[in-house]
Amino acid sequence: MMNRISAGSNLSIDMTQEHWRLLSNGDGVEKILVEARPGQPLRYVATFGTQRRLPHNGTLSLDEVDRVVLGWSNRDESWHLGLMLKPELAQARGSRWCGLAFWPDPDTALYRDLAARAGETLAQKLDRPFTLIPPRTDGAAPAYGTTHKPSAPATLPDLPFRIEHWKLERIDPMRLELKLSPAWGRARLLRVVWYMFWAGVFVVLSVASLSAGIAAPQPEFLPYAGLAGAAFLIIFSIVTLIGAMRRIKRIEIDGITRTISGMQGKRVRWTYNANQLNSVYVSLLLTKANRRKQTRQATYGELNLCKYDGTFHHVISQGQADEKLPVTEGTEAANVEQVVPLTPENAHTRLQAAALLIAQTLQLPAYYDQRIK
Repeated sequence: MMNRISAGSNLSIDMTQEHWRLLSNGDGVEKILVEARPGQPLRYVATFGTQRRLPHNGTLSLDEVDRVVLGWSNRDESWHLGLMLKPELAQARGSRWCGLAFWPDPDTALYRDLAARAGETLAQKLDRPFTLIPPRTDGAAPAYGTTHKPSAPATLPDLPFRIEHWKLERIDPMRLELKLSPAWGRARLLRVVWYMFWAGVFVVLSVASLSAGIAAPQPEFLPYAGLAGAAFLIIFSIVTLIGAMRRIKRIEIDGITRTISGMQGKRVRWTYNANQLNSVYVSLLLTKANRRKQTRQATYGELNLCKYDGTFHHVISQGQADEKLPVTEGTEAANVEQVVPLTPENAHTRLQAAALLIAQTLQLPAYYDQRIK
């Protein structure tokens, strides 16, 4: 009997009579993320718990787990294995669903038995029921721990589309590109010209005041303050110019090699293989929902790459977006800060759509971090 099962995102599951373990294999180094032993609390590493907003002590008592669930998702054509948590813990996290592993499977049956065996074995170790949610014929995806059902299948915006100064476009079926608008560089150059113009004005006025041979201006330090202001503007111009020159202008996402790279012209400034990454992570800072309004706005957003050590690599950010996010649940629930799987159903902004498309291209899971202003 096979005791080790490979899963998506470079994960594997090791099963013996004594334990059930979820392992990561990033950088060729095997690391235990989650471990279940009969009659003992579920244990997990700090980064795993932080990403899923689990208790910080690194353990989950058996009383906090309702059941083990394996469900099919039409959204990404994958089997998803996870835990359905009890309402008390779910209220603190903002979601009952806690994902563990997934298996991309367009055939719907290729990995079903393997994934089911992994789920059944985990349920035995935790002494909890096991539930299998098969593919649905109506095209809807299983809603893990939520009763909300969309009235129509959700779709992502057509490419290309813009995210503030960036444009996301598809180069070919397996490659995406994020490109910084030339207008961003021109705006920085105009700012430098403006700073230098006023630096010249300050220098001319200050030198003229000191060399005019007439009574010194009052107070006497004004010409020197002008020279100091000119020096400050020149320094600020140089910093702005260097920053613009060093800015990442293009980000390439290659689904064949499963790499994402930040480019400066033809020079690669940074690159990651999907095996080095845990997920694609998008964060939004939202205005509070209230009973009178059915929509709200994101005041800030970030798209990051989450690495296996729990650290993040910043990709792009967005100021206040012009898109409105619908409030599809009660006011109290809508104002809960939470981290949940990112899907077409909850991807309401172009930044979220970009994160989901990048994750799909790299064959990685995507998560949405909702923050409330």
